[in-house]
Amino acid sequence: MSNNCKDCGKEIIITDEGEITNGKQLKYLDGGKEILIFKCEECFNKSQELNNYKKTEVYSRCCGYYRPIQNFNKGIRRQYEERVEFREVDPTETPDEIEIIK
Repeated sequence: MSNNCKDCGKEIIITDEGEITNGKQLKYLDGGKEILIFKCEECFNKSQELNNYKKTEVYSRCCGYYRPIQNFNKGIRRQYEERVEFREVDPTETPDEIEIIK
C-alpha cells in the first residue's frame, strides 16, 4: 500500500511507532472487503468520501451485442474510436447552425 494521499498524492508521514503525523488512514467496506487508504489532513477536511475507487466500465454495442469496450480487439477498438455521433437536424436550421459532435 502506498503512503500517499489517495486524492492529491501528497506523501503521508508515518513514524517508526506507526503514528500518522500529517493525515489519516481510512477504512471502507466494499462487499465485505476492507479497503485501506490514506488521506492528508487537507483532503480529509474537504471530503471524507472515497472517490475514484473503481474504474468505470463502459459498454458499447458491437456486432449486435453490448460488450465492455476494454474487451474489444484492436480492430473493433479502432472502429469505436472513429465513431461519430449524429443528431437529427431541425429543418429550420441553416447549414451554419449545424454542428458536428465529435
